[in-house]
Amino acid sequence: TRAENPLAADRALIVTFTRDAAAEMKQRINRAIDGLLDEEPYNTALLEQKQRLASAHISTIDSFCGELIREYFHTLDISSDFRIADAGDLHVDRGEAV
Repeated sequence: TRAENPLAADRALIVTFTRDAAAEMKQRINRAIDGLLDEEPYNTALLEQKQRLASAHISTIDSFCGELIREYFHTLDISSDFRIADAGDLHVDRGEAV
């Protein structure tokens, strides 16, 4: 929201460790923008930021990495139908590896 060298909300990458923390971060940013809009309700830059926040990249680290892999699987030389193992899969794999 700074006047000099502003950064569009949907151009920032914000990663957290948990989904709850990601949701809280988005809410906190939204509340901060709302507070600024209370002071300047016709500020077009703030109104635009409010819109852009809906598509901002605020997620967990693993979710962000999964998105990257899904988008660029072809350059990683992996199958397009890959999936990320969950805790149950890893438990089974560890048992088979021993």
